[in-house]
Amino acid sequence: MSHFTLGIDIGSTTAKLVLMEDSNIIYQKYQRHLSRVRQTALEMIKDMAEIVSLNNVAVTISGSA
Repeated sequence: MSHFTLGIDIGSTTAKLVLMEDSNIIYQKYQRHLSRVRQTALEMIKDMAEIVSLNNVAVTISGSA
């Protein structure tokens, strides 16, 4: 059984999202948020969910925003 980890980093100007399956990166995205932090993060997660279907994911969030 695979282990999925989602990392989200939201800084002062950009948001980064990385999804790993075990130790392999299977999805990543980097985007400026233009001060729309919540909206951008949600859009990035929705974009990822269209490509990868997951039921059980460990999530880590970091950043200054």
